[in-house]
Formats: sequence, C-alpha cells, structure tokens
Amino acid sequence: MNEDMIRKQMDLYYQATRIPLCLFDRQNMLKKSSHPTQDFNLPLLLLSGVPTDLPDIWYAFTPEYVYFGGIRIKDSDRLLLLLVGPVMLYECSNMQAASLCRRLGRKSSDTEMLRQYFSLTGPHHLDSLLANLLLLCQLLALPAPDPKEIPLLPFSWNLPYTVSLAQDMPAYEPIPDNLEAELLSCVTSGNLQAINRLLSEKIHSTPVVLSLPVTAMRSYILGANMVASRAAITAGVDYQLANAMSGQYIERILQARNGSELSELFFRFFQDYTEKVAELHALPSDSPIVKFVHQYTVTHYGEKITPHTLAEHLNMSCPYLCSHFKEETGMTIASYVRWEKVREAKRLLKGSRYSIVEISEALAFSSESYFCAVFKKITGMTPQSYRSSPSVIQTLPDPDSYTE
Repeated sequence: MNEDMIRKQMDLYYQATRIPLCLFDRQNMLKKSSHPTQDFNLPLLLLSGVPTDLPDIWYAFTPEYVYFGGIRIKDSDRLLLLLVGPVMLYECSNMQAASLCRRLGRKSSDTEMLRQYFSLTGPHHLDSLLANLLLLCQLLALPAPDPKEIPLLPFSWNLPYTVSLAQDMPAYEPIPDNLEAELLSCVTSGNLQAINRLLSEKIHSTPVVLSLPVTAMRSYILGANMVASRAAITAGVDYQLANAMSGQYIERILQARNGSELSELFFRFFQDYTEKVAELHALPSDSPIVKFVHQYTVTHYGEKITPHTLAEHLNMSCPYLCSHFKEETGMTIASYVRWEKVREAKRLLKGSRYSIVEISEALAFSSESYFCAVFKKITGMTPQSYRSSPSVIQTLPDPDSYTE
C-alpha cells in the first residue's frame, strides 16, 4: 500500500477512535496521529520491548498493563509497522502513572501529564483493541484474521538509556487484608464508582491474582465469578439472570488463552454484577434533573448536600427543584440523600475497617448519634448490629491455595 494512503487512513482512524497511531520504518517514526500532549516517546519505547521478528498482526502489554498492538504493511520494497495504542483497560490511576514514570526515568511531576495522555484516549477493553486492529486491516485492505488468532507477544522493557534500579522498580502497594470484603461490598451495594476505583487503583496495580500461573489464575477467577454472582443474588438481582451471566463468564474464562484475557474478565464481571445491582437502586425517572441529583449525590458522599446546593449547580430555583424531584420520585431530596448515604455506610461497614465515628464523619453527618439514628430508621438496625451481622456471601477463594 502507498505510504500517502496509509497516512490519510491514520488521520481518519484517529479522528474517529482517538486511539494513537504511529507509523514506523524499523525504529524510525514516519508519522504520528495522536494527542497533542506529551507521551514521553512511549510508542517507540514500547516497540523496543517486543521481539524484532514480528508477525503480520499482534498485540502485547507491559507489566503496568499498558496495551498496544501492531500491523506490518508492505510498501514497495519496505516493510512498515503501524503501532496501535497505547491504551489502558481502565482509567489510568495515580499509582500506574507513577510506576510508569519511574520505569521511564521520568520525574514524579510528570505523573499527571501521563495520566492526561491516557485520559484523552479513554479506557479500551482488550476486545476493543483487537477489534480496532482488525478494523485497520480492513481500512488498509489487508487480510483480517479471526480475533482469537491474533498472537500475544512477550514484552520486556528494553530502554535505550539507563534508569537507576530505584526508578526502574515499579511501585506496588500490598493488597489490604480486607480487599475481599471491599470487593463484595461494592457488588452488594451496587456502587459502580467504588468498584471502578478499587479495580483501577488496587487490583489492576497489584500483582497478586494477576501474577499466578495461567492454570491457577483460571481456577481462581472461576471461583471469584461464582462468589460475585452469589453476591449479586444476595443483593436482589434475579436468580436466573445472575446464573445466566455467571454461565456466560464461565464459558469465556475457560476459553481465555492467557493471563491478560483472564484478568480482563475478572475486572469485567465484577463491574457487570455491580451494575445489575445498581439498576435495582435506580430512581424511577428519566428526568435529567433527577439523574443529576443522583450522580451528584453518589460522587459527593463526603459533603453536606442540600437542595440549595443542588439548585445552585443546576441554576434553578430551589422550590422548583424540590417540587420536580418529589413529583418524579415520590421522595424529598433530603430523604433521598440520607437514603443514599446510608447505602454507602452499609458498604463501608461491611467492606472497611473504619470505625462508626469515622464513617459518620466521612459521610458528612453532623454527629455520630445523628448518623446512628438515621441508619436505624432506614435499616431497622444500628450500624454496629449491621456490621456484626453474619454475611451470607461465600468468600473468595485463597489465591495461595492454587498451584500448577
């Protein structure tokens, strides 16, 4: 294919997908279609970490879970390479960005710039990356294989400059002992914000489950899928629906070819079960105003939320807002905010070690006694009784119990 045509297709593709593209002739970059932000020469550094003998189409990922892929293109007597990415499966966390900066020998002050670079691309699941590789094959009139036949290449950092050992070592936080309870409490409460944050900042950046051998990892994730589905059923999700979802994930887990695909399934089914529980708690209204009140409440648990605060953000009168919300939902705004905060308190009581005083303060209640009174009025139990009540959810399997 003519290089000029490749360049035109690159620009069109980038404008449509916002996924960066780089065209290489060996190690020489011929063209880049990407964000205007600094990428610290990441595409070239990623290319240096895969084998030199590349297949026609492939993908790889780094120890920090930065994904990218490539397509070889013949142009007259040259063999060009189109690099797709990099992308991340989820929003780039501070920990991941800091780890990458250390890996690349960058200053800690560059962390936010790297996060901005990935935020402009947005999260992309592995299926999305593979689909984009196939789409580019079609745009460039190249043979498009079955997605299952696209090989995963080994990757190791091979920087053309020296980085000190202290910088080169990725920084991982140990998983806290209560991580299992925290994961399951997110599912049973339907808290999508919390589970996405947990998956991104604690699971995705910690090589505990994800560092197991593939056979052991598959067994662990099969068990985790079962436990997560039971948690969703406990929270009220229809038994047949949850079982159907669990069966679909079992099939996909058994078909997964490597740790990358298994880890993505682990992240995805926790999100899916949590989303099904969240749908049970959705307000019975399609009103944009009601949706704003809900979204603001669940993202500002730590603040005092009043109708006046919400009215100011919506640029409307407080009486109209209160009347509209009550008409749409049958609840006052104050009642709804208390109900949502108690729902979050239940998650924290089961999924964290915070004291009742700390939870009360974290949710911006005026006092511990007021928090306890509101909690008991809504749930029929005191916070302490709720915390000490037995859980009916089976625990996740122990990763250390699995061996090849």
